Amino acid sequence: MLYLDIKQFFSILKYYPKFSRRKIHLLLPRITGEESFDSIYKREYFDHNGDFVGHLKMESQDISNSHLFNETLILNDESIAYLIGFSKYVEEEGAKFFLDYPCVPNGQYSKYKNQIDKVDELLRKEIESNIISYPRDNTLPEDQFFNTVYHLNKEGKYRRTIKLIDDLEQKIFQ
Repeated sequence: MLYLDIKQFFSILKYYPKFSRRKIHLLLPRITGEESFDSIYKREYFDHNGDFVGHLKMESQDISNSHLFNETLILNDESIAYLIGFSKYVEEEGAKFFLDYPCVPNGQYSKYKNQIDKVDELLRKEIESNIISYPRDNTLPEDQFFNTVYHLNKEGKYRRTIKLIDDLEQKIFQ
């Protein structure tokens, strides 16, 4: 605990028992050699690039309880400033910076439209030429997500890839 002050230490200490139980629960089947370990995040479900692909042959799960933001969303100005600064750094180094928004379920976009559009507005003020699409263009039906609003299923991943390639081609060759 060399890098934590006493207040930080006691703040995280209360989470340690739950964290420990979860780690033991995840490791015990591997230690005992039991095959009952049912996590979809097994090592063999990642490809040689480190991409999670284990879910692509599985049936999608209900994502109705998964949300992009909690109800007390506060716009993080530091993150916006970091992205803007990073894009300028990349350009100064002679590379080209592109930003695209992640896919979100249609319902989540509708629910958080004001917050999402505010982020887009702030970014476009500084780096508009580097943004390749609008958040509203990166929405997909809920049935194209696997188990959370962040994980696309096979069809969603395919549609996202095709759209991203098309958007990049338009931006680069315009």
